[in-house]
Amino acid sequence: LPVLLKTLVKLNSLLFNRLFKKPSHISNNTVPWGNIPIYGLQKKRKAGRHISSELSMVTTEEVRGFWEKNPLCSSGIPHEPGSREFFEVYNSQREAIESIEYSYRLHEYQDFKGKKVLDVGSGNGYVLSKYAEEGADVFGIDITSAGIELCEQRFELLDLKGDFRVADAQDIPFPDNTFDCICSMGVLH
Repeated sequence: LPVLLKTLVKLNSLLFNRLFKKPSHISNNTVPWGNIPIYGLQKKRKAGRHISSELSMVTTEEVRGFWEKNPLCSSGIPHEPGSREFFEVYNSQREAIESIEYSYRLHEYQDFKGKKVLDVGSGNGYVLSKYAEEGADVFGIDITSAGIELCEQRFELLDLKGDFRVADAQDIPFPDNTFDCICSMGVLH
């Protein structure tokens, strides 16, 4: 657990110290980071009972491979991924868990009109589409081409503009101080 927490701190430092345009009242303290490993929890069991837990390395390629084959919630939706019906069902399922009102309070979409927003792990573009509908200049990165394709299809159906790229959160393809807002929902498991 301490290694995982250290990894999360390093990832947050990477995202916010390198890419986020810090307001002048925030200090310039940074945390040094190097390569950020992705960890998974491996449990040892004996006769069905939990004995101990230890962290084990999961490679980026294994994570990418899983999400390429299993795009966000696709298996639970009885429509072609990327179709209007697919996104309607996805939206209704998501909004049954996280109401649109709550989503607006959480993400403050309307506060980023005319500003640059990056979604790290953009999935099928749900969150970014809300920012774009409120007038933000949106960018999404996802570790998979399947995720990026879904983002592009969602934005095309909604007649929205966005910049989407296949990229790893450990190597974000934008210069320092590019964004006014960076979000990342459901990326670290």
